[in-house]
Amino acid sequence: MDNYQARAYAVLALAELGYSLEEIEKVKGRMSLLMDLNSEEEAEEKAKKVLDKMAGLE
Repeated sequence: MDNYQARAYAVLALAELGYSLEEIEKVKGRMSLLMDLNSEEEAEEKAKKVLDKMAGLE
């Protein structure tokens, strides 16, 4: 999956959840930045840490 496809999935999910166009555009912009700054492996590792922390598992 390339970056454009990943952003497309995010757009679909956010639209289904009722996010506004402005909110979706913000997410797409942030995703683009994070994709430039992190490898796929780094992003996956960081995302797991964020979710674990939010779930109180850390």
